[in-house]
Amino acid sequence: GLADYGLGDVVAGRFRTSRTLQERPSVVTMLASDLTNGRPVIVKISRVPSDEHSLAHARLEHEAAILERISSEYVAPLIAHGRSDDLLYIVQPAVPAEGAAAPDLADPGDPPMAER
Repeated sequence: GLADYGLGDVVAGRFRTSRTLQERPSVVTMLASDLTNGRPVIVKISRVPSDEHSLAHARLEHEAAILERISSEYVAPLIAHGRSDDLLYIVQPAVPAEGAAAPDLADPGDPPMAER
């Protein structure tokens, strides 16, 4: 279950989680690093096993299907999706957003931008 994916754990043998960005009852969204190239990514992981057909699974599968078909400079592409330890996941590049509502994707140990 979700307990298998704490901070520092590896999803699908490729994405090492570093920070929880959002937790919902059925899906957790985490900042992670792609171990193949070191780039930051966003991983959404279902919180219920994939054998339980849930609305969360349907939404993640639908999101993955749409992202596979979209090619736009305005939409972060799908890097990977599938099942890991019987939980559904999707992965997209971490794209820094602007504005007060944007999540801070900097490493927590990094100094603020003004100090760099």
